[in-house]
Amino acid sequence: MNLIMSLPRILALLVALASALPLLRAEPRPGDIFRDYVWANGGRWQRITGPDATMAGAKEHLPNAVNDIELADLAGAIRAEIQLELLQSHYGTTGHAVRLNGKDWFPVPSSPRIPGGRGTKEGPAEMWLTMLYPTFEVPVAALQPGRNRFEFITRSGAAGLGSRWPQSIVYGVVFRIYYGPDKPAPTGGVVAPHGVPGRYGTIELLAEPLPAAGRSIRRVDFLAHYRGYDWRGEGVAEKWHAQTFFGGLRRHAGSAFLHPWHVAWDARDVPAQDAPVQVTARIEDDTGLCRMTAAVTLEKFKGFPHTRIFAGHAIPQAWQTRAGRRNSCKITLPDDLSGLQGAKLILASWNGYQADEIGINGTALVGNIGFNHDLSYDEIDLPISALKPGENEFYTASKTEHHGIEVLWPGAVIIARFAPPGAAH
Repeated sequence: MNLIMSLPRILALLVALASALPLLRAEPRPGDIFRDYVWANGGRWQRITGPDATMAGAKEHLPNAVNDIELADLAGAIRAEIQLELLQSHYGTTGHAVRLNGKDWFPVPSSPRIPGGRGTKEGPAEMWLTMLYPTFEVPVAALQPGRNRFEFITRSGAAGLGSRWPQSIVYGVVFRIYYGPDKPAPTGGVVAPHGVPGRYGTIELLAEPLPAAGRSIRRVDFLAHYRGYDWRGEGVAEKWHAQTFFGGLRRHAGSAFLHPWHVAWDARDVPAQDAPVQVTARIEDDTGLCRMTAAVTLEKFKGFPHTRIFAGHAIPQAWQTRAGRRNSCKITLPDDLSGLQGAKLILASWNGYQADEIGINGTALVGNIGFNHDLSYDEIDLPISALKPGENEFYTASKTEHHGIEVLWPGAVIIARFAPPGAAH
């Protein structure tokens, strides 16, 4: 079937599916039993081009690739979901969807929390540049044991570059299959969760996993629930913190691969919060079957008492800096900075290699950052002398006529450490 000729039918189907979808229970939670099947495309990102593109050169990238993944175990599956690593490459691109086995298209949800009052103006999320990790449920019946084919589509929006050349990029995909309680799965839990930071600001986490009969434990991953930096770029600060890259887990509390299943979690960037932090363990056996253990509350740990996080606001749409331009956002700090002992800035970027200057309040911090035509998350130490009470301006500048640096949501975020009240500065 000609994909371009069938586009109106595809779009009508996507709208119908989106309106019919219920509120879905996505991503593993404590108590879940599941397997992750990862498609990493050999460690190379894959372009998605909209078949309705009109800009010269766009159609050279069509048709979009059809990919394969092997799903070995659907026995006893009770639900399934797909998690994408999705870069909004050309702002204004909409209508992301995944097709399974040449049949139905499943719409990819966008985040309703972007811009959420933090943009320079109101508008749909696709007008901001993002690196998101959307997770959405698909029917188990849409999958089959063994080889499964999947492909992506996107379409032009009403404004921006995406209205002429709709394009996004996929890094990795996780097909996650959930099973009922009768599935022979590892058990165990987190033990000795004292929650008191030790030397170097680390918290000792220990798990006691128990494999099902005839199996062994491959790894234990620890995840923590707290309010912190939004590594998934979706506008949610309080959650189970983790991120994937080509399907591999990172930005979590740590992983153990050998007995005694112990990690030293560096928790220094967890800011002060009202409720204690929670932790869970994701236990994986030698067949790849996983269980999320019951959540354990670290009653003595509510983040570091004098560490605070300050998110950017007035974030511009289409933050791509090139051709002599300068882009910026605001970060509001307390009116009294007399107790400030240290600060750093976290920045998500794509093609940060083509920046010429990255700075705050007119003070250059670095020239460029990150990678050439690729994704990067970087941390920059901030000189206290460059910061000021109240509103601060973070900016990027670039002279290149080529691509330039893209700053991804949530823009620039500062983590600051203050002295305790009454302490000598």
